[in-house]
Order: sequence, then C-alpha cells, then structure tokens
Amino acid sequence: MGVIFKNLMNRLGHKKYYIQGGDWGALIGSCMATMFEDEVLGYHSNMLVVQNGWSTFKTIIGAFVPSLVVESHLADRMYPLSKYFAFLMEEFGYLHLQATKPDT
Repeated sequence: MGVIFKNLMNRLGHKKYYIQGGDWGALIGSCMATMFEDEVLGYHSNMLVVQNGWSTFKTIIGAFVPSLVVESHLADRMYPLSKYFAFLMEEFGYLHLQATKPDT
C-alpha cells in the first residue's frame, strides 16, 4: 500500500512530501517513512503501536505464568487474555464491516 501511495505522490508531481497516518494509515505511514526516506520529509502519526518479538513472547508466557512478566497485584489487568481478545473483537467490529461491505 505504501508503494501505491508513493507512486501516487510521484504522479501528482510531489517528489518530496510529508505524510500523516492514523489507524491503518499509521502502519502504512511508518512503512513509507522507513522505505522511502529520501522522499518522505516527515511523518506524523496519531496512533502509536509498539509490538515486537519480545513483547509478543512476554504476552504469551504471561498467559501461562503471569508472575513472570507482571507483579501479582497487576496480573488481573492483563490476564486472562480472553478479556483482552473479547475487547478487541468488540471494538474492532468496524473492521469486519469494512472488510465485508466496502463502500465502493
């Protein structure tokens, strides 16, 4: 998707530009800023997501032994993960609508 937007900007005559992204645009903008650093002068995002291999590993390990990753009095804020995934399913319902009933 980032390549498509880069090509669009070039077709519009913009060889260097600033980008902004939120929601899915945050991921696309981050990729564009990384891949096309000579063209992207600046990048602004209003959605911060920090996810890497280590944080994923800690989340999975914590599902089995929460005391290894969080203090015991805080474990109920993160585990069980079923609460977290239920929240995601509820809050990301719009994603299902966009995927199944696009407005095009």
